[in-house]
Amino acid sequence: MEYKIDGLTKKQVALLDIMWTLDDEQSVENFVRSLPQADRQQAQSLKTLLIHEMLEEWLEGVTEFPEAQEIIARIR
Repeated sequence: MEYKIDGLTKKQVALLDIMWTLDDEQSVENFVRSLPQADRQQAQSLKTLLIHEMLEEWLEGVTEFPEAQEIIARIR
């Protein structure tokens, strides 16, 4: 699956490229923690953007949420 975030700077693309090559979440967290504060903030923001992009792709076409509808029905 290919994810795309438009409007990134070269530095942001480089940060994402590095994070994407890492094996697991802990490795990404270690990498982010190793960065200077300004870069760390950028990396955290990029991580959030990527998560949103992945969720958007995953939810594409999903129109029904039976569990949520069940909970709402119980509350009514």
